[in-house]
Amino acid sequence: ASFESGETIIVYNPGNPNTTPVSRVVADKDTQTLYAYDDSNNLVASYPTTVGSTATPSPTGTHQVKVKIHEPNYTYTSDDGKKS
Repeated sequence: ASFESGETIIVYNPGNPNTTPVSRVVADKDTQTLYAYDDSNNLVASYPTTVGSTATPSPTGTHQVKVKIHEPNYTYTSDDGKKS
């Protein structure tokens, strides 16, 4: 979107979760966005995200999801070994 006066944009409504089945996701490192597609290759969702960093770069290529975890617990380990 160019965000000009009068332009219509579509935004995510967190109060109304997307329940469309997703068959493919694309994590775009350049735009820091995750795109989700259905089995007909229609875009059904997109989310801003952090895709790797210089310390922990994300892999490149095609990968297969084998396990999904609802509301996972993330742990960060700093350079000095402290976890949070």
